[in-house]
Amino acid sequence: MKLTDWMIKLFIKCGWLRISPFDPKLVNPNSIDVRLGDKLSEVRSVNMNSRAYPIDPLKANTFFTSELYWDGDGAFRLAPHRSVIGCLAEDIALPRWICSEIRGKSSLGRLFIDNSSVAGWIDAGWSGVLTIEIQNNSNNHILLTKGMKIGQVIFNLTLPCWKHYGERVTSKYQNQTPGQGSKGIG
Repeated sequence: MKLTDWMIKLFIKCGWLRISPFDPKLVNPNSIDVRLGDKLSEVRSVNMNSRAYPIDPLKANTFFTSELYWDGDGAFRLAPHRSVIGCLAEDIALPRWICSEIRGKSSLGRLFIDNSSVAGWIDAGWSGVLTIEIQNNSNNHILLTKGMKIGQVIFNLTLPCWKHYGERVTSKYQNQTPGQGSKGIG
């Protein structure tokens, strides 16, 4: 079952769900809008000639994450067909009986900005600042600004998991650094 507006507000008030900072004006009928945080980065091959030396997701030593910088107005111009890693402005903590997913805003989707087709699932028990992958699928430069609405998070009630995300040995992104790049899948 997906949480509705009043349930999201109640669960936050009761402390069952944490979103900080919380702005009740961002709550929608079945989701909450989330904003772009202050970290942007991109993934690069460790070698300049990435065709000869491709990124291997099993080997973290074949790529690195490089921080990108905002202009003086807190904006970043995302070039056509370019992808960046960003983070949310909100810190989120889920109990063992709520999982969630991030989806794009329809207004951004109509500009061909995608933030949810790559890794939009959040396991029960996860906590921290969510890292998002932002893709400009258009032929135009798109201006990203700190604090802009970048997506919406949907919360799903589930049966409590045996071991939530933070209790698993493989929970390498629990309480991650905002905008954390890949740690490899190996």
